[in-house]
Amino acid sequence: MSKKQYPSISSPEIKQDGPQYIVEILLSRQEAKKKKTLPHKFWSSTPEWKKRYRQTLFWVRAFLKTHSIEATLAALNSASGKYIYSTASDRLDGLVAIEQVKIDSSSNLDDVLADVETNDDATIMKPFGKQSMLNKLRELDG
Repeated sequence: MSKKQYPSISSPEIKQDGPQYIVEILLSRQEAKKKKTLPHKFWSSTPEWKKRYRQTLFWVRAFLKTHSIEATLAALNSASGKYIYSTASDRLDGLVAIEQVKIDSSSNLDDVLADVETNDDATIMKPFGKQSMLNKLRELDG
């Protein structure tokens, strides 16, 4: 799992790891659907929120055993993933697979580009052969 820290949505001063951030995204979407917001430090505010947080965190961690955090976040933030409220969604599996392919192909492209040697001493060759009358006139104008 990634050690990257993400800012909390409900409490921006608090940093959290990937699974916790995904839980917060999902719960904030569920609450937004009800036209409500998450309480400040909701994971420890009431017994009801503690239970919802822990259950969702359990399912997110189980989901992340087979999927990467980066691909999951990219899928949730994509246009098609804006209305996903749970990791149990069948659409999420497909979106994560698509995002994982994108991530893998971009990392492979970076590896290929890193392996390509650049020749900084290369000079641009002038075309050989006859020059046209127009090119001769251009040379005269400078």
